[in-house]
Amino acid sequence: MLSTEQLPGVTTLTLQRPERGNALGPELVEALISAAEAAIADPTVHTLVLRGAGRHFCTGLDLTDLATLSDGDLHGKQRLPHVGVGKQDAQFLLKPKFVEE
Repeated sequence: MLSTEQLPGVTTLTLQRPERGNALGPELVEALISAAEAAIADPTVHTLVLRGAGRHFCTGLDLTDLATLSDGDLHGKQRLPHVGVGKQDAQFLLKPKFVEE
């Protein structure tokens, strides 16, 4: 569902649901948040790369199981990662850079 690659100073997170356009469901959101929190907490990581496997980066929310999910499933699990109070932490999240391959 989500793969992680570590290089010196760089963490790459790749959404691994190409058959669903990498659509976000509760499990993928939790995995993404946990991995992002781990990267932010690691003082050696200065770059976080987000990728999507296949044709699409991410097509949005996966509505496949919408009828079986409760509001708590959709809202309770989708929390923002904790961000430290340091200026460097804020810059880490607020300065995205887009790179085309």
